[in-house]
Amino acid sequence: MKKLLAFIVIFSLLLTIAPAAAPAPTAPDTAAPEPEAAAETPELRGLWVASVYNLDYPSKPGLDAESLKNEALAILNQAADIGFNAIFLQVRPASDAFYPSEYYPWSSYLTGTQGTAPAADFDPLGFWVEEAHKRGMELHAWINPFRVAAGSSEKPAHDLNLLAENHPARLHPEWTVPYPNGNLYFDPGIPSAREWIIGGVAEIVRRYPVDGIHYDDYFYPNTDFPDQASYAAYGNGADLGEWRRSNINSLIQSTQNAIRAASEGKSLKPRFGVSPFGIWLNTASSPEGSPTKGSESYRQHYADTRKWVQNQWLDYICPQIYWNIGYEIADYSLLLQWWADVVQDTGVALYIGIAAYRAGSDSDSQAPWYGTAEITRQLELNAQYPQVRGHIMYRHQFFASNAALSGAVRDAYRSAKIHAAQAPISMPALATSDPAGVLTVGRPAQNITTGQGKYFLLGASDPNKPVFINGQEITSRTWQGYFSAYFPLNKGENVFTLTQEGQNPVTRVITRASGGGSGNGASSPPGIEEIPRERNLYAQVVPPHAYVFSGASTSGGSKGEFVQGQTDYVTAQTTDGKWIRLGIGLWIQASNVTIYEDAAPFMNVLSDPVYTQTSKWDAITWKTTRNTAAAVSYEDAHVVLDIQGAVSTGAAENAGVPAPPSVTLPLQSETALFASVAASGADGKARYDFTLNWGQRLEGYYITATADTLTLYLKKTLRSDPSDPLKPLTNLVILLDPGHGGTDTGALGPLGAILPEDTINLFTALKVKTELENLGATVHMTRAADQNVSLEERVEISRALLPDLFISIHANSMDESVDAGGIFGISTWYKESVSADFAEFMYQYLWNSLSRAQKGNHQSNLYVCRPTWTPSIIIETGFMCNPSEYAWLTDNLRQNELAYRIARATAAYCAY
Repeated sequence: MKKLLAFIVIFSLLLTIAPAAAPAPTAPDTAAPEPEAAAETPELRGLWVASVYNLDYPSKPGLDAESLKNEALAILNQAADIGFNAIFLQVRPASDAFYPSEYYPWSSYLTGTQGTAPAADFDPLGFWVEEAHKRGMELHAWINPFRVAAGSSEKPAHDLNLLAENHPARLHPEWTVPYPNGNLYFDPGIPSAREWIIGGVAEIVRRYPVDGIHYDDYFYPNTDFPDQASYAAYGNGADLGEWRRSNINSLIQSTQNAIRAASEGKSLKPRFGVSPFGIWLNTASSPEGSPTKGSESYRQHYADTRKWVQNQWLDYICPQIYWNIGYEIADYSLLLQWWADVVQDTGVALYIGIAAYRAGSDSDSQAPWYGTAEITRQLELNAQYPQVRGHIMYRHQFFASNAALSGAVRDAYRSAKIHAAQAPISMPALATSDPAGVLTVGRPAQNITTGQGKYFLLGASDPNKPVFINGQEITSRTWQGYFSAYFPLNKGENVFTLTQEGQNPVTRVITRASGGGSGNGASSPPGIEEIPRERNLYAQVVPPHAYVFSGASTSGGSKGEFVQGQTDYVTAQTTDGKWIRLGIGLWIQASNVTIYEDAAPFMNVLSDPVYTQTSKWDAITWKTTRNTAAAVSYEDAHVVLDIQGAVSTGAAENAGVPAPPSVTLPLQSETALFASVAASGADGKARYDFTLNWGQRLEGYYITATADTLTLYLKKTLRSDPSDPLKPLTNLVILLDPGHGGTDTGALGPLGAILPEDTINLFTALKVKTELENLGATVHMTRAADQNVSLEERVEISRALLPDLFISIHANSMDESVDAGGIFGISTWYKESVSADFAEFMYQYLWNSLSRAQKGNHQSNLYVCRPTWTPSIIIETGFMCNPSEYAWLTDNLRQNELAYRIARATAAYCAY
């Protein structure tokens, strides 16, 4: 990461800081400290650890494996103690590697000689990833994409012969460009050079469970870059600046695609981000630029950073805002606001690059960088912007050598100002977070009998020791020790014994039943008895609300609700007496109605419809002479209301009943819900067909009815609050529903009943609640503890509250007969058409912003999705039955990010 000088007007600055004298390494406590900060904060708190010039790690080249490990552990432990939850480790400082690579030679900063491997086959990147994860910390691989060799103007590093023989620059000298500052670069204008860089990224993603790939701001070093040859070969006459920007755009977009392709089939997908120079363009250059007066990444580095965010070519952006609040040329606070506006509703996370190295650099007590107060002020300012999802500080050695800085940041992370409006919600501590994890089989939880021919076992173990099943080692495990196994079953008893050193064996007996018998035991469906109209047989709804269906079954889901007192004539019933078909064409369970005979004409005269409006709802109320059945449907921008017995069909008993009165819509405008309404009558029904106005969404509907009125309520398009961009969900009420609870644990994971689905759903929902409230929403929950709440009770809570949105949080699972080790991803579910837009929007936003596998948006007959008065959806956040997914579902940082994305998706939907 480049250290920028105090004056931003000096354009392109190279890393000129001499390495600080490192203290003699001492043997650290190798035990991982409790990951307090990582578990309690939803924001990313990152620390850059530089390897170029041996600035941070290692302290010098040529250390043995134990010394390398000890230095890494010392950095990790200090970072965790301060409160950092993410390390950005420079693993490719100059087109050389801190890991075994087919693309790049071993780094000279590691061993002293480029191309020479560390002793004892030590893999630094693998060690850092494992140890960071033990501490609840993320590990991001930091890469300088184009730098081949680092030198200075006095001592240039332009001699290719000094590079390792297998260095890509030795193999392809035509890719390289020497630059007057002493560095040697790959030419960004050569497609094959870019492809090589991207191939090296994909290699890391395939081989290591890194949490991210991170590019810093080394693109074109300046406008005088000597790339005449590549421009002549590939420029095709384009403007030089536009051509250079297109090369960097191609690198960014292709890197994201390569990361996603390389992580295909993995549950934990690394995020991709860049930490560019803090200014895109000044307002003097573009009205869309920032109110600054400094150098511009767009012009000097040819990095169109704003475009990357707008096109979502990365998962996060981390602008290096290395100046103080109030700095005239580049005010930290103004740049922070500008970047917050850039990322708004893009799905791209905003982290801020903070100049921790400048703390204490001023000797004047009145200067902004005197002491550590400026760092604290910047952290407190960041906390006021929900768009800011974290920060990264440059760099480790400045914390190691400045106890005041470490203490100030530690205190800031625990301060009330930083945690304002954030209620830290953490998953329960897991036994398997301790290296001495207990050998457990979570599924099946006990011995069972099944008719399946294969079975899926799921469990947990000590991650530091091998685990065996019937003597065969299980080689595929997560770093937490979660595992799965899939075995064929013989008929009769199948005994599976799991063993691990230092653990009590665990045995499961799975008995495969022989099967046999004749038939499936299913009874024939009941017959249907048609009832002629002249019998004058009527059904009246008894409970406050009763579902109606398209057939004599709940299969396929309800087609709406009738309310208490609504009446219709009976046209058929099943021979078992359990179902009644009504004249309106829908079926209702006989237990929900009273059947009676009435020879009086079946009429309902509608009159005097009145259209009223509130901020969220439109309503049409008719006067009625009878409370007859009424049904609403919504498809393809049309709301259709059918009212039974309200239109003459020429029958004698209905003679003289007027046609349905027309409804007068409010004065038309862009915000009007409907463009038109048509009234008609046929087959003994009145029909109103409302056509939505262009650009409007129907967000809900329901009916109330009495003996003399019928009211249709229609919810308008949800809109975010434009008056407060930091609280866009102000005035919105959202109901969160953590699935299952109490005795209904939901799906089991590797730990069985220790941490089942209902607990995970609750903790995720609590995190979502915090994030939604941070955006201004009023949030209610169907349950806030481990308690039984029936499906019917959840729907009744929604009915009583009439929320603007209903979101049910679940985690998915699969039948034990399926090999679920490769099944993962996020999905959404809905039932009613009024919920389709929200479900699809949420699904697209989540899988894209989280880089999650796509399991689709589905329409299904799910009970909690039956309400029509609000968009009601289920989010299946992942698969309990997949060990990697379970690790993701129980990881605080991952769930913090999930909660943030759900909240941001909700806000974006309301602004859509």
